[in-house]
Amino acid sequence: MDHDIVKEAVQRIRGLPTFSRIRDEIRNKFALEISEEELKEDIEEMIEEEKLKEKYTTIKGNKFKGYMVVKKETKKEETEEEKTEEERIIDEIFDW
Repeated sequence: MDHDIVKEAVQRIRGLPTFSRIRDEIRNKFALEISEEELKEDIEEMIEEEKLKEKYTTIKGNKFKGYMVVKKETKKEETEEEKTEEERIIDEIFDW
């Protein structure tokens, strides 16, 4: 499957995009059929290529693994030097 489709599915999911939610998004919203093994391979490949990264969260004592799209930082690095310490802290809190 095309990595752009998986990436788009991850971006469309609100909250934590887990494997099952990504699979459901591709099947239901994109109306595409994909096997779980193929999707797992695509996600692993995208992690190796640093297009996705794994994210873990704990909800009511249960640990969940999800995925996030890696954002490429170009202009942000240049402007970060100009920010005050307070602005950097706020950015760290709200950036995933």
